[in-house]
Amino acid sequence: YNQCQTQLWELYHENEEYKTNFHEFMCYRALYYSATNNTQGLVKLLETLKHQDRKSDAVKYALKVHFALKGGNYFEFFKLLKSAPYSSSFILLKLQDFVRFQALKLIAKGYRPSNVPVKFCAKQMNMKENEFTEWARACGAVVEDEKLVTKKIRSLKKPKKAEPKDADDKRKGVTHGFFD
Repeated sequence: YNQCQTQLWELYHENEEYKTNFHEFMCYRALYYSATNNTQGLVKLLETLKHQDRKSDAVKYALKVHFALKGGNYFEFFKLLKSAPYSSSFILLKLQDFVRFQALKLIAKGYRPSNVPVKFCAKQMNMKENEFTEWARACGAVVEDEKLVTKKIRSLKKPKKAEPKDADDKRKGVTHGFFD
């Protein structure tokens, strides 16, 4: 990914004609920095962009995602995921489980000792109800009578980390899951 971005950056600076998809790829670069928690890289990127480039819809979108992630605003993150420009949703989907886990922790803590309807939780995390129930239980949450029982939650465990699906993926260094 970084090699590709570096080559694009050099091409963009070599000739203005190559800049047809500049904003799209700056969006991907900014999202990558956010996904890898590289705020310094994001700031550096923004400093090198011209004013009109920083004002592009794609770059502004990436910054909204960054602030949603940094601020722990899972609701905004999932709203932005639904309106992702270009192919940026592929980067955001890599973060989805991480954001969902953070959201589950916030909901469990914020609503304690109340029970929270599964329907509400699933909607907040962009999931189907049965999908949320299965996933929440896998994280150590207690779900009874279609409700997340916050007072029975003692500790939550993160979803399984990204792993290669087969030997070919392992050889190529491909993983399926989210960024750490």
